Amino acid sequence: MRKHITLAVLVSTIATGVAVRPARCAELNGLDFVMSTDKKSYKVGEPIRVRFTWTNVGVVKLVIPDWRGPTDGVTAFGQGKDEVRDFAVYFEGTEMLPYRGGFACGIDPEVALESKTTLTRSYTISDVYSFARAGRYVLRSAYFGYAPDNQSLGHWSGQIVHPDVQIRIHE
Repeated sequence: MRKHITLAVLVSTIATGVAVRPARCAELNGLDFVMSTDKKSYKVGEPIRVRFTWTNVGVVKLVIPDWRGPTDGVTAFGQGKDEVRDFAVYFEGTEMLPYRGGFACGIDPEVALESKTTLTRSYTISDVYSFARAGRYVLRSAYFGYAPDNQSLGHWSGQIVHPDVQIRIHE
């Protein structure tokens, strides 16, 4: 009888966890990563804010790099078609827009996420990317954790590539 109750609680917990997860998120090694905008359509010249959310969906504390975000520079890993950037904007899905902001130097600080806690950050990307043309823009993002050989306890390692987010700019 005890096994059946434990199994029922486990199934209920899993079902509840799945039900509250955002539809457009990416998860790896106990960390959910979500990129979103407040709207899907903007007027030319209107500020465009993007929000990033990290949630520890696991049962142990995770230590993650405290990413400076898409307004303090661009980080890329790999080359050519294998290159992955922490953030990029594409006009009509193919033309990568140049980043026009400054670059922060140094190592990202770290932040500890207790089990089931969330960290959210917002950035005005229209300050560092030009959205002057009407059309469709594709936002791509990846979150880079610590290197796999990092032996520090609780340090999250991996690379989460978020599904594309599309917005429209109109006159």
